[in-house]
Amino acid sequence: LVDIFVFGRRAGAAAAVYAREVRPGRLTLDHVRRFHRELREAGIDRPVTSPLLIPDYLDAGHKARQYDGGGAIG
Repeated sequence: LVDIFVFGRRAGAAAAVYAREVRPGRLTLDHVRRFHRELREAGIDRPVTSPLLIPDYLDAGHKARQYDGGGAIG
């Protein structure tokens, strides 16, 4: 438990110093575009991006309007 407090305090102090010095860059979604391009190049159509933790309770009407992850709805 002491490790959590000691290293947590050090990490917090280091993060505060970094936050004061860092300059924000331009916000983009280029990393997402690269990720999707790499998936296409690897021949992966629809990857599972996370484990399913909660069962799918949506009815067919909602599923028809659901975002598919590829930029389209429906």
